[in-house]
Amino acid sequence: MDVLTGRIESITRTLSNLRIDGVSEHKIVADTKRIINASRKLGLEADELQNKGKGDDTPISDIVSDIQSMSHTGLMSKG
Repeated sequence: MDVLTGRIESITRTLSNLRIDGVSEHKIVADTKRIINASRKLGLEADELQNKGKGDDTPISDIVSDIQSMSHTGLMSKG
């Protein structure tokens, strides 16, 4: 009896998981499409900014030089 009860519980759990997987599949597909579209939109916006000359092309070395040329070599003052 215990073995049969365990099998019934296992089958019930499997059927429940299949129903959840069926619902989740639609959500995963929709989320994936949304992410792809958002990525495409961001890429187009970045390209547009780049074409208008508003892109952020500041090399790190220029940033570091600017900070080091500041008083206190860019470090926080001691108060």
